[in-house]
Amino acid sequence: ANLFSTSISNIEKEMTKIPQIRDVSVKKAIFPARLEMEITESKPAGYVLSGTETLVIDSDLRIIDDASTFDSDKLPSISGISVSKYELNAQLEIDSEEKKEILIDILKAFETHGLTDKIKYISIDDITSITFNYDNRIDVQCGSQLEIDRKIRMFCESISTSTFDENSIGTMDLSVPGTAIYNP
Repeated sequence: ANLFSTSISNIEKEMTKIPQIRDVSVKKAIFPARLEMEITESKPAGYVLSGTETLVIDSDLRIIDDASTFDSDKLPSISGISVSKYELNAQLEIDSEEKKEILIDILKAFETHGLTDKIKYISIDDITSITFNYDNRIDVQCGSQLEIDRKIRMFCESISTSTFDENSIGTMDLSVPGTAIYNP
């Protein structure tokens, strides 16, 4: 298409229809004639099973894949939610608004603290007893969502101490805000 008649907003709109693209910024220059695109990819944060489909979601619960393009072995599986319906590039619709908010908080905390690739599963079957597994070695009990970001930050601080190494196996109880109890 002609560079002069090409609409930047139309290009951006069409590009963001691709689920794996989170954001796009397009600039055009007349001389020399060129289009520049700055693309921000969606970061997978976990996956949910819905029937026979594996739905990969980002930390905002936006569905970025349903065709196993991403390696789900490197993403946490999420249990405790029931998918009502889904559409690529839209937010996951689940059975409970409360669980949706909890899951967003947890996924954002894992993303912020760089834990996403080490988390194996997240269970919100019981919202008063949220659990996750770190690196197939440490089962973590968070209790409720109360201060979940603080609890995950405390977990990060705990596993970076000298008492933990790559062979540490056990459980950690974070259910009481402000405490981390590790049992090997």
